[in-house]
Amino acid sequence: MKVLIIDDEVEICMLLSRIMKKRAKEVNVAHSVREGIACIDSSNPDVIFLDNNLPDGQGKDYIKSIKHNCPNTKLIFISATTNIKDEVLNNGADYFFEKPVSLQQIDRVI
Repeated sequence: MKVLIIDDEVEICMLLSRIMKKRAKEVNVAHSVREGIACIDSSNPDVIFLDNNLPDGQGKDYIKSIKHNCPNTKLIFISATTNIKDEVLNNGADYFFEKPVSLQQIDRVI
């Protein structure tokens, strides 16, 4: 399994990377939408963790595009902003996790 984490918070990336390295053969991290899109194109991940507030855009604005280009990729949206949950799920995210993400949430869907 290949995993991509798109989040600008270093601590979240480190935590998710540590958790996912035990479950995946490859874990990549991107800190912006631009980096994330480049990683999606080059690595074709099986699972994407996508944050909303990124330095160069809102993650929620890229859900449809990501799911269109990678329909079999599991997209897990992570955000501290809970009032966008319905919008995110309606746009195609498979799951919405409120930050901080728990190990139990991840285990339940991976």
